[in-house]
Amino acid sequence: MSKSGVPNSVWSNLKTEVFDNEVNELTKKMVPLFKKPFTHEDVKELINFCESLIGKKLVTKTPHLTQKSMQFSQQWGMSWSKLNGWLSEKGY
Repeated sequence: MSKSGVPNSVWSNLKTEVFDNEVNELTKKMVPLFKKPFTHEDVKELINFCESLIGKKLVTKTPHLTQKSMQFSQQWGMSWSKLNGWLSEKGY
């Protein structure tokens, strides 16, 4: 029995009956997304890159960089509201 009090057999059933199905559904949506812009050769090269030292570094740093860039972009986008005030001051 696991620490949460849920028997291991239930976790096993959850994996096969729920998780595996959900991963399959996600895969059905993700594969066409990447298949459209990338050839099979491209994907092989991407895998090789991601397995390289710099690729591993990029993969590790990307979530933080993405989060920060989204914050900066959101702040920058909100600053555009100043444009409305500026235009209003000019009578537009």
